[in-house]
Amino acid sequence: MGSSRLREGRFVLRREIGRGATGRVWEAQDELRRSTVALKQLTRVDPRGLYLLKNEFRAIAEIDHPNLIRLGELFAEEDDEVFFTMDLVEGVDFLAWVRDGWVRDSAVRGVRPSFDAPFEEARLRAALLQLAEALAVLHAHGKVHRDVKPSNVLVEADGRLVLLDFGMTADFSGNREREYGTIAGTPRYMAPEQVSDDDVGPAADLYAVGVMLHEALTGRAPIEGSPREMLFGKQLLRVPPLGERFEGVPEDLDVLCRDLLALDPAARPDDAALLRRLGAPRRTVTLSLPPAGDTFVGRGAELEALDDALRASAARCVVALIRGDSGIGRTALLNEWVQRARRDGDDHCTVLRGRCFERENLPFNAIDSVIDDLAAQLDAVEGLFHRRHTTRDLIALATVFPVLRRVKDIEWMVQEDASPAPGPRELRRRAFRGLDALLSTLAERTRLIVAIDDLQWADADSLALLEELTHGAAAPHLLVVGTVQSGFELGPLSSRDGRDARAIELSGLPSEDAEALAQLAAAESGREIDAAAIAAEAQGHPLYVQELARAGGDAGPGLDAMLEARAAKLGLRERAVLELVALASLPLPQRWIADAAALELSETLEAIDTLRRERWVRTRGPSADETVQPFHGRVRRAVEASLELDRLRELHARLAETLSEHAAEPRVVATLVHHLEQAGDRRRAGRRALAAAEAAAASLAFDLAADLYGAALRLAPLEGASRSRVTRARAEALRDAGRGREAGDAFLLAASTAPAAERLSLELTAAELWVASGHLRRGMALLESSLQRLGARWPKSAIEAIGALGVERARLRVAQLAARRPRPMTEAQRRKVKVFQAVATGLGSVDPLRASVFQARALRDALGSTDQELIGVGLCVEALLQSFVGTASEADVRNLVARGRAAARASGSERASAYAELADGGARMLFGRLGAASGPLAEAEMRFRDEVRVDTAGLNVARLLKVWVAVFRGDLRLLSQWIPEYERDAARRDDRFAQASLDLAGHIGWLATGDVATARRKLDEPPWEPPDGSYHVQHWYRLIASCELALYERDLRDRAVLEARFQETRRSLVFRRARALRVYGQWLRGRFLLTLAERGDARALAEARREAEHLAKERGALAAPYAAALRAGVAHLSGDLGACVAELTVTDELAAELSLFGLSAMARRRLGALDANAEARGDADRYFQAQRVHDPERITRVYLPGFDRT
Repeated sequence: MGSSRLREGRFVLRREIGRGATGRVWEAQDELRRSTVALKQLTRVDPRGLYLLKNEFRAIAEIDHPNLIRLGELFAEEDDEVFFTMDLVEGVDFLAWVRDGWVRDSAVRGVRPSFDAPFEEARLRAALLQLAEALAVLHAHGKVHRDVKPSNVLVEADGRLVLLDFGMTADFSGNREREYGTIAGTPRYMAPEQVSDDDVGPAADLYAVGVMLHEALTGRAPIEGSPREMLFGKQLLRVPPLGERFEGVPEDLDVLCRDLLALDPAARPDDAALLRRLGAPRRTVTLSLPPAGDTFVGRGAELEALDDALRASAARCVVALIRGDSGIGRTALLNEWVQRARRDGDDHCTVLRGRCFERENLPFNAIDSVIDDLAAQLDAVEGLFHRRHTTRDLIALATVFPVLRRVKDIEWMVQEDASPAPGPRELRRRAFRGLDALLSTLAERTRLIVAIDDLQWADADSLALLEELTHGAAAPHLLVVGTVQSGFELGPLSSRDGRDARAIELSGLPSEDAEALAQLAAAESGREIDAAAIAAEAQGHPLYVQELARAGGDAGPGLDAMLEARAAKLGLRERAVLELVALASLPLPQRWIADAAALELSETLEAIDTLRRERWVRTRGPSADETVQPFHGRVRRAVEASLELDRLRELHARLAETLSEHAAEPRVVATLVHHLEQAGDRRRAGRRALAAAEAAAASLAFDLAADLYGAALRLAPLEGASRSRVTRARAEALRDAGRGREAGDAFLLAASTAPAAERLSLELTAAELWVASGHLRRGMALLESSLQRLGARWPKSAIEAIGALGVERARLRVAQLAARRPRPMTEAQRRKVKVFQAVATGLGSVDPLRASVFQARALRDALGSTDQELIGVGLCVEALLQSFVGTASEADVRNLVARGRAAARASGSERASAYAELADGGARMLFGRLGAASGPLAEAEMRFRDEVRVDTAGLNVARLLKVWVAVFRGDLRLLSQWIPEYERDAARRDDRFAQASLDLAGHIGWLATGDVATARRKLDEPPWEPPDGSYHVQHWYRLIASCELALYERDLRDRAVLEARFQETRRSLVFRRARALRVYGQWLRGRFLLTLAERGDARALAEARREAEHLAKERGALAAPYAAALRAGVAHLSGDLGACVAELTVTDELAAELSLFGLSAMARRRLGALDANAEARGDADRYFQAQRVHDPERITRVYLPGFDRT
């Protein structure tokens, strides 16, 4: 090669230390890691050589054992430089070590060697034991080497043996071999089954050990001659006792040699037997753990979700991402499901497997191994290449992925092509198009699965290719399923925009499955265990369940004890690094850990490599600038618990000192503050916390600012005015972060030390925040006492609220008629109006009558002022409440919205503009204009979330109305996306209003996915307590959820409870005044009655008919299709099929017109069943498929009962 440097100068090549047919091995200096490595370079880039080099790296990239070569990183340069790094091993080969005088290369050539010295028995036994351990670990990871021979086994001067050269390595766990039409291995050492093309497993490697042992003991191979003679002679070889022909052969090694050379693979000792016969301890301790999640149990729901994704891929491209923490079983689930898909799919399922490696620096690293698999399978597919595959696209694809040239048709295209090479951008475009066409053709012939493990390591090019491949209606009908570590985002690939993208979240196993896993793991060692105790201690985490079960009682009673026992076996360097990583309160760059440990960077990186492979830590990548963190929270806990107090303080001080050099951003300072505090330097920690809090607030990082202000108050010596100032700053940060309950507490604390003139304002702010976040009892109690000081009265009951509302509306009309000249507000007046508006918004979705009282008060004052923001917000909230519980016409409400939007524009206020969108969408929804409601509500949510500094009440209302629009429209798939996201955010903010409302409103989304357990759990969890005994909107939500769950399950044992709730609802003033609630309530009760009538209840049928009649008289737009749906059920149960079909047709037409797409599809499903209308049934089926409805008939029964007599 022309240069002594590779990878932009990172690697300096010093001397050549090995050479083969396709590559060289160099001693090299890694300038980045400051270490000496061996570098294996591919000197001729052809498909076979490239495949073997990559395979060699991938085979053991994640396996760490002292007797296996430790690999570094794999690189592919643009100028065809392909190489990987590994540890530099200075040693001699196996036979040279055990027999001085052996001619090293003769074994490879097949020439009978010459030697003078006899074998050294002690060396031989020690080397054999290490080789057996190396192979046992390799086999435990599902790999078979297939080329074990003396030149691939080096022994260093201190006796450490290292197994090398994994280019021929293959999986043996049920996957077929993929070769280039050649026999894998070296003839002299190959097992008979490698020649006869039988399944090749671990026994083949142990046969090679037998050949090496025969050579060590006798100086010759069991059979000699030409490669062909050796290959075929082995099929009949019977090895006689060596002691009969050679002197000094130990009897046990003689027998072992002959057993290893048995013709039948099943007759050879397995790994465990070989280790025992070589004198290994009963439970040999190795540094390499078994593969994470290598035993599979449970995960029935997740397997079904993958099956569902595969079924859906028959009609479209589907992306399914399996997410979870390290060791949780992502790969085990993928492997199990792929095996089942292959088995159950017979010949009609093709799986292309791939995996990303953290230390693989190849272009398109997520796709590269998939292409390797594709290339191996293409030759078996006849007639694949046709006009769809343009020659230039396939040539471009083979240029980007040279391994495809192993396919004869593609190689012929490349050889025949004489056109000029395209530029990089055009080459990429053609390659993408070629892969799309190739996979599309495959997908037409078979169910096609592309399964990629560890997508968190995917490069940007891979994600771009996958994104383009899976996007849009023209994408190939295939399933892309991948595993992703929690905390990593894949950008557009995980987006549902333009694709069917699904997430499968893994957590700990349920107790029953965890116990079964523990029993399986314990069976390997024959130990008796307490499976229930192990499952509980490991909290269902599959990796730790297996480790505890395999350890039995040796390491102590629990996981912490087991981890401490493992940690005690670490080297001093690894232990020191692990302690720092475990104590660091956030992931830190590996370079920083080196600084804190006072170690050379190369030493630190080597230690981290070891810890990563042994599952103590996980990294974001191989670079020294990538972060490292504990593998699991239990690692952090176990390591910290094992340290003495003085050692803890020393480590915290080291971390603090390192972080102080990198504390440019507030988040790093927050970590620095923690370590300073733990090191005992509280005063310095407090000063740094206060400065960082102010910087975080200035950069709008309010969550962080609030936490740092809290640390400053705890640590810094603040008194008097200084302490009051920081207390208030923390309250404001909590408010701006949307943490309403905490912010209310903080403002109340700030009020206790504030000047009298400011105290009332701070208390009102606290009350406002408590109300907005659903902590109504506290908020209303404080609000009532504060309002008295403002001269305002709090309505004690719904009747009193009605009276107060009448008075306030009259005052508002008088004020408007007076037409006084608007006047500027004082700050106190403005504050009062803002509080009233916040209370109106916060209460509007709970107690709209009381909310309307405060809204009228606020609007009257706002309209008399010049404050366009308050006027805009006031008019918009008025429009919402009038739509909900008012008497205004739709035209009057639209006028209010228009006036509010105009005022918002005049004010330039983002908050007022957000309320304008909220009022627009909310009014449209409440008047039944669902098709036009979604856009404004989505815009309102975006503005409240991203542009308005803080308005928790507005954000909550926008999200809740969005959810209800989706419920009405039948956008069930959107519900399954939104509800978990909104609930997580509400839990973070401790927002009880949002949590309770979403739990109850989102029930139909859980039912649509078939998750009845979650729907019931949400319903059965302790209900949100309203502020008093009156009826609130959340009572209404609870009635809907409980009734529709009963309809879904056809379980009406709680009939009396539901009837009582219906009566309570009908008596409430909220229900009487809220048209939207009343319309849906009548439809809900009608459906409940029809379900009773299905069981022969004639009285219920008559009541259902009356409900339909009452509903038809309502003015709401949605009343008409709901009434028709009830009449259809009544007609069907009455035996009037013609009327039933007519009413279903009306239901379908009206529902479609009003964007009630779910109800329309259900009506068409019923029509298809009644008159065998295949077109109608097909339309309905497509809806249910698009919405991913688990059981269409059960969902249809919820909304269109009356068609199932029992």
